Amino acid sequence: NNQSRILLDQQGAGSREFSLGEVFEENLQRVGRMVALLDHWDQPAYLSRIWTIFEQYSAVVLEIEVTFILPQAAGESLLREIRKGEEGILTVRESLCNVDAETASAWCLEDEQHVKRIIEQSIGFEKV
Repeated sequence: NNQSRILLDQQGAGSREFSLGEVFEENLQRVGRMVALLDHWDQPAYLSRIWTIFEQYSAVVLEIEVTFILPQAAGESLLREIRKGEEGILTVRESLCNVDAETASAWCLEDEQHVKRIIEQSIGFEKV
C-alpha cells in the first residue's frame, strides 16, 4: 500500500467516504502477500509508525503472508546477533516484538486517530 497516494487522492483519509480498512483489505487480498522493509532489526522505525503497524494488523486478520526484508548492513547485523546464540535470539525477539500501537504515530494526526480507532474497536491495542 502506498499511503502517500491514498492521502493525496480525493478519497483520502480526510474524506468521510474513506474506509482505511477496506483499502488495505482490498489491496492485500488482490496481491495475496506483503513485503515489509525494516530499516533495522533493533528498534525499527517500521514498528513505531501506526500505518505500518496497521498493515501488519490487516495482514494477520486476512491471513496474508508477510516477508520482512532488511538493507544489507542491517541484515548482516541481524546475523551477527543471531550467531550469539540464545542471548542474541532473545535480543532480536524482544526488539521485533516491541510494538506499541497505542503510542505509534503518523505525520497526520487525523490518520493516526482514525487507525487507532479501528484497532481499538476491533482486537484492541493489547493484542496488536
